[in-house]
Amino acid sequence: MKIFEEMMEFLIEEADDAEKYAKLAIKLKREHPELAKMFEDLSADEYKHMNTFITHMSKLAEQREMLDIPADVVTVYHYLKNGMINEKAMMVKHLHSMYSGS
Repeated sequence: MKIFEEMMEFLIEEADDAEKYAKLAIKLKREHPELAKMFEDLSADEYKHMNTFITHMSKLAEQREMLDIPADVVTVYHYLKNGMINEKAMMVKHLHSMYSGS
């Protein structure tokens, strides 16, 4: 199932964008509060998208054999999700708390 591999790329992009927008929100907060809020909102949206991908991809991974997804592709997905994606998610949460001052 080729779409699963494409979804992994989308998942990484969503995580990267969530982090990038959160960092911009913090950077712009003092001098450009309206723009900062826009980037904070975009980051939150990308974070939600990332979690949506994780939810759906985890369900697909459970049905790997039935959907003809190669085992090594699912292994890479789990490696990404439990490693880099998890780290990005924690970073984005931290950046959001910095932005909000909590």
